[in-house]
Amino acid sequence: MAVLLLSGCGVGSGQLMNEQVELHEISAEAQVIVVSSEDGTMRRVALDGSEGVGAEAGGEMSPEEGDLAATRARRPKECGNGPKSGGKLMLEYNQGNARLSLARASGQVIELVRVAGHAGGSNLLEPPIQPYFFSDTCDLVVLGFEGKIWVLEVASQRISPLASGVDAFALSR
Repeated sequence: MAVLLLSGCGVGSGQLMNEQVELHEISAEAQVIVVSSEDGTMRRVALDGSEGVGAEAGGEMSPEEGDLAATRARRPKECGNGPKSGGKLMLEYNQGNARLSLARASGQVIELVRVAGHAGGSNLLEPPIQPYFFSDTCDLVVLGFEGKIWVLEVASQRISPLASGVDAFALSR
C-alpha cells in the first residue's frame, strides 16, 4: 500500500494512509457535485472528473446560482440498508488523528480513511476530514482534506483527488 503524504499549512498537516490512484480507476460516476473554493466561488464538478461536460458539470457558478445551489445542499452520511451494502459514515477524531469508518447494519465496522496527524495535532479544534458524504450510488465517498476534495472507492478504500476546494456538497434531486 502506498502512503500519500499530504502537506498543508499549520498543525493540521498529516498523512492520509490510503493508496492513491488515478480518478478513472475508481470512478465512472457522472454525478455532479458543487465544490467551493476558499474565496467562496463555486463550480460544478462530476465525480468522474469531467468539468464542462453536459449541461450540469463545469464552469464557475454565478453568486446567485451558488446561493440557490446551497439551499439544495446535501451531504448524506447514510446509504443503503442491506447488511452487506451501504451503512453509516462515522468520523472519529482525537489528538490530530482522524478515522472515517463505515458502520454496516450487520455491526461490521470498516475503516475507510485514516489520517495520522503530527505530534502537535492535538491543538486542532476541528477534524482534518471535512466535509464527507456518500455519492448517489453509495459506491463512493466524497471528502475534503488539506484544501482538496477527494473521491474514495468504498470497496477498495483507494482514493483520488478530484478538485481543489474547501467544501463540497451534492444537490438534492
